[in-house]
Amino acid sequence: MTLKIRIHVVLAFLCLALGMAMPVSAQNKYSRYIKAAPEDLFQRCVSNSDDIACYFYGGLQKKRGNFADAHDAFFLGAQLAKERAGFVCMLELARMYEKGDGVRRDPVQSYRWYTVLMNDQPSQDLRAAAANKRQSIAVTMTTDQIAAAEAMARAWKAQSGT
Repeated sequence: MTLKIRIHVVLAFLCLALGMAMPVSAQNKYSRYIKAAPEDLFQRCVSNSDDIACYFYGGLQKKRGNFADAHDAFFLGAQLAKERAGFVCMLELARMYEKGDGVRRDPVQSYRWYTVLMNDQPSQDLRAAAANKRQSIAVTMTTDQIAAAEAMARAWKAQSGT
């Protein structure tokens, strides 16, 4: 399979991860991201403050094993969160910290991102997923760790203005 075909397959998978068995209008919305070259996604993410591009670029980098780049793209997408993709960036950050994918495994950071997502996401399915994951992590944490994570989530909310 050529690299170009692999990239399109990965990007199509990322669309599905966004919860889209989508109507044509939604497919059109994401087609420019699916067809974009990685450098174009990066440019849209960084220069255009496009949270959807951050999600697609981060997912592509994570799939390629470039976890540091994926983390940075997901973090920027979380900062820019306007669309569902930006909130999914928060979910991806929480998962990376939970599993230690390319970052030091950190239940406090994971709990923080699940909390932010749970409190800020307008979509019920993402809120429910975050709440369930947060609950499963909480049983492994001390009360001090939970308090620290919740303080970090409140600070994020105050800083981001959401």
